Amino acid sequence: MKQNEVHIGINYPEYFEDDFEEKFLADVTVPNLSIKVHKVPPTVYASLEWAIPGLLAIYILKPYFESFLAEAGRDHFLVLKKWLKERVSQSKHLRSSTITGSQSTNKLDKGNTQSKVISVHLQTKNSFQIKLLFDDRLEAKDWEKATENFLDLTIDHYDNYPDDALTSKIKELSQDSRITVYAIIDPASKNWVLLNERMMILRTRNLSTDNSE
Repeated sequence: MKQNEVHIGINYPEYFEDDFEEKFLADVTVPNLSIKVHKVPPTVYASLEWAIPGLLAIYILKPYFESFLAEAGRDHFLVLKKWLKERVSQSKHLRSSTITGSQSTNKLDKGNTQSKVISVHLQTKNSFQIKLLFDDRLEAKDWEKATENFLDLTIDHYDNYPDDALTSKIKELSQDSRITVYAIIDPASKNWVLLNERMMILRTRNLSTDNSE
């Protein structure tokens, strides 16, 4: 493992209780696992709601899969999966509001059904950033199952790249790794759907139109 590399990043609001970090990281920390935690002040965004990091943002970075697991073994992946499912499920019961600039009130989209409380960000072997979004219309158990499924998809990606399902799906959306790929849970099938920014805009616009009727 390279010195000073970060495996997991976590952002959470600075106004959370003092023992939040200790409780949040319970059951996942082990020797040599590097977790970088940032306390974030209230921020004014000029972005579309689903593009804003969640109140709680968890980043599982490339070195976790390529470096840490290579040395620590796959047992910790099971630990990570259980921990992440629990944290995602717990966040279902939290609520958040979005702060926007005075010129950005139109960014609050009535078609956005994705949670503003939590987002999970994964880094692929070929350096794409995938943001997992969690639909508020679904149950906590749906969020848990979807989280487990995407982590399994990601480990398969690292094992079998470039001949894996995740790489194939991303290729259909973009060739530019600077572009964020968004993953949403289809409410009907409960399966993940990958979208680029244009597709996300069209989707929320359609939902917004449906809600106004």
